[in-house]
Amino acid sequence: MLSENNVNYELVNTDNLNRAIKTLIKFAIESDDSNELKNVQTIFLLMRNNNFEMKDEMEAYLKREWPDFYFNEYLFEKNKDKKSQENLIKSKIKDIRNRNFTQGKNGLYSGYGTNIYLESENILRIGNVRIDNQTIDELFTVTSNSVLSSKQLVEDKLNAYRLMIFLLRYDETIIERNNELITQIIQFQDYEHATESMMSHVDSTMLILSHLLLLECLGKNKFSEIAQVLSILTNPGNQVEACKMILIFLHNYKNFKIRTNLESLFLQYSLLWANSDNISVRWNNVHLQLTLIEKKGFKKLIGKNLQSIMNTDNAMIKSQIVHKIDVLEKLDKKLSKAIYDIAKEDNNFVIRKISKLYINSH
Repeated sequence: MLSENNVNYELVNTDNLNRAIKTLIKFAIESDDSNELKNVQTIFLLMRNNNFEMKDEMEAYLKREWPDFYFNEYLFEKNKDKKSQENLIKSKIKDIRNRNFTQGKNGLYSGYGTNIYLESENILRIGNVRIDNQTIDELFTVTSNSVLSSKQLVEDKLNAYRLMIFLLRYDETIIERNNELITQIIQFQDYEHATESMMSHVDSTMLILSHLLLLECLGKNKFSEIAQVLSILTNPGNQVEACKMILIFLHNYKNFKIRTNLESLFLQYSLLWANSDNISVRWNNVHLQLTLIEKKGFKKLIGKNLQSIMNTDNAMIKSQIVHKIDVLEKLDKKLSKAIYDIAKEDNNFVIRKISKLYINSH
């Protein structure tokens, strides 16, 4: 099976693309492995904008055999238009509603292979137009129902919180259009309760933090409670999720007022997590720092920390910084040059290669 992540199909010639399509369609007809078929669909998505003889046949096959995939994911990725975006979001709304209904029923819980909440967020992020308020409100409502439900796995509820926070940052008018639901969320007390699976890497502490951040989005001052929760986040799994949740809380921050003391609190813990022994914590935290550095008062502290990371950390972590040199240059030319100077002399070939791409673009 082709690896969809390792092939740039724009560089593949027409003859090979035609042969690939024939092979993929034949494989799809003969296979009953859902995971492999999902991989095939991903490859079809990557070929969506290529021009080749078999393209019409490919799209006819998709439309005939996988109509939901064709009219939702495929057309959205191909066109990025409002209609396909709304159709795809509506399909996610339906899926979330179904999961809310079946999860925990008769004491049975299912672990899903897809993060439907993150998929919904990504659709909204990459769409070229804003979708209708009614569709946004439907998505917010079904996601709220996931949060308000006592029959959810911890991971699913965390993902639902993430999407709710994103939606409130994506569309600031959600609150005024959903007063009754917002009141219900504010008054909700059982937010710590969710089912932990044997494979879970987080616990109810993250549910508390997520709910407090959600309440902050709704205008409630929860600084003291957030500070208290962050002080007991010692589990690396929780720290990883905290980085992600804070980062989504900061989404579109320039259009929202965030308490200064809360921003300083995030900075404090980000600097602390930068020294974690866990590479996943450091990887997620560096993304948080690359957002926090946009705050004028944080540039010096985080800038020094990023330079320290470039001198001492793993190449995986350093690469995240080097990829953002262009962004850092707009914030602080002296800092971006310092990071480039470190990167171009790095022992790791990949880091040197990324830095070379940066200098070649200037």
